[in-house]
This record gives sequence, structure tokens and C-alpha cells, in this order.
Amino acid sequence: MRERLADKLFELIPVGVGEAGAVKLSKADLEAVLGEGMRWTERRGISWPEDRQCCEEGGCFASADPSKVSDRAKKRGLVQLGSLGSGNHYTEVQVVDEIYNREAAAVMGITAPGQMSVFLARRQTEQPCKHCRGVRSNMAGRGVPLY
Repeated sequence: MRERLADKLFELIPVGVGEAGAVKLSKADLEAVLGEGMRWTERRGISWPEDRQCCEEGGCFASADPSKVSDRAKKRGLVQLGSLGSGNHYTEVQVVDEIYNREAAAVMGITAPGQMSVFLARRQTEQPCKHCRGVRSNMAGRGVPLY
């Protein structure tokens, strides 16, 4: 069963360096995605409103400013929407064995052991990661642990 699931995920999710994504974008589309996040994907029928509940910042950073994204990053991202990419990007499928914090688990829709969980790790560009490192450093300096 696990092998069949892995094979099907590999078949359905575009992966690899320079792999074209499942969504074809114009430059204007990319600007809209960078500024609107998942609201753009909802209008295109690629995601559902409830998907945003499972995403950081509700699927779009409030301060998103496409003009702050480098041309190089935009060029790379133009063909990658809908792909997993490569390297430090992955899909992780898990089965919940134990719940340590019921309140936190409930926020993520996890209510009982035995439930399946899927985690997608994919960043658009280097810029958000640089920002996250700065936030992590700032928060740690204030005594706030981030996990």
C-alpha cells in the first residue's frame, strides 16, 4: 500500500530542478500570485477557500510586496507554480501516533491517533527564507522559542 501511494504521489506531483509546474503563468499572473497568494489560486479553481486555513498567514503574507522579489527569483518562479521543485522541497505523509497538545492539533484538523497528515514544504524564493531567518533571530533574542 505504501509503495502504491508513493508511486501515485510521484506520478501526480511535478518534481525536480527546473521542472515545469502544473500552472502556466504570465508575468502579470505571477505578480498577482506574489501579491494575493492563495486568493489568486482560488479564483483560478486551483484551491479551495478552506485550504487557506492550513497555510501560514492564511495563504498570503499581509505585507506581500511583489516589487521586493528579485527579477531572478521571479524568472525561476514563473514556471514553477504547481511543482514541488527539488532539494529542500518535499511532501511528507505521516500517520499520527500520539497527540501531545490537543489544542494545537485541533487547529491543524488533527483529532485522533491513526489520522493521516500530509506536509508540503515548498518556498517560492530565497527572499522569504531570509526574512524567516531574521524573524527567528529576533524572536530568539526576545526569549520566544520557535519550533
